[in-house]
Amino acid sequence: PYPCDFCVVPETNNRRWQGASPDHVVQEIIELRDKYGVYDFQVEDLNPTVQHKRWERICELLIEREANIRFYFVSGTKAETLRIDKIPLFAKAGCRYISISPESGSSNLMKVIGKKFNQKHGVELVNQCRKFGIRTQACFLVGHPQETGEDYFSTKSYLIELVRAGLDEVAIFVVAPFAGSSLFSRNAI
Repeated sequence: PYPCDFCVVPETNNRRWQGASPDHVVQEIIELRDKYGVYDFQVEDLNPTVQHKRWERICELLIEREANIRFYFVSGTKAETLRIDKIPLFAKAGCRYISISPESGSSNLMKVIGKKFNQKHGVELVNQCRKFGIRTQACFLVGHPQETGEDYFSTKSYLIELVRAGLDEVAIFVVAPFAGSSLFSRNAI
């Protein structure tokens, strides 16, 4: 549902997102656990927590049903969709890894990209995850056609701030104007 200019997803899904119900998700997890002995689940969704109450309910159900599984948000979810006060719930339910996507530490470049990001929230989230044993990753972009040296150094500064808060991993992606993205459509390269 976010309009990032480098991403093809907004064009392919008309910026609509729909997830299965919490009951359905937990039932499927339980069935996979019981039938195949699966205890680790990688959530491959760009925005799994876009409806924060949905994943909070999934966590509650995992605890109620004593699922005893581990799950990992591996695709760089939007940090602001995770409530800081709910991180203990996520940890208790089995969350062991959260990847977020600040993209840049530069507010100017973020305006160009078309994505809002609350840097303070990102730092607080990483810090809280560290306290509850949830590993964290932050995804950043380099090489955007409109990125300046100042933008680069702002990103570097924010990355250092996240590391000091307890960030475990960093993923750096080079921006490419993929067909279907607004960056491609603008002929920005």
